[in-house]
Amino acid sequence: MPEESPREIWRRAERAIVEGDDTVRLLLHAHSSVNVQDTEFNGTPLGWALYAWGGGGPRPGSELYYDVVAQLVAAGATVEPQWLDASSRGFPLPQRIREDPRMRAALGR
Repeated sequence: MPEESPREIWRRAERAIVEGDDTVRLLLHAHSSVNVQDTEFNGTPLGWALYAWGGGGPRPGSELYYDVVAQLVAAGATVEPQWLDASSRGFPLPQRIREDPRMRAALGR
């Protein structure tokens, strides 16, 4: 079987990130790039985790996402300014982040 690129590995893991399982821990242990973007939405692992936490996943606001986000940030994931910007695209994620001290802490803010 050919070796998968980091982008392919994270793409296959997006579902796991959204569901908040231990795949993130395994990928980080394997030193996978945390800022790789998928080709369909240009989402990063951190972006997908925040999206899922903010309402786009099967368990919005779940405790699982705080740990996933903190792990990704600790591993060097880029926190995009628009995720914290009040004027960001009408999606309520920036407001939810600002109102949640645990998520701000997980993001290092």
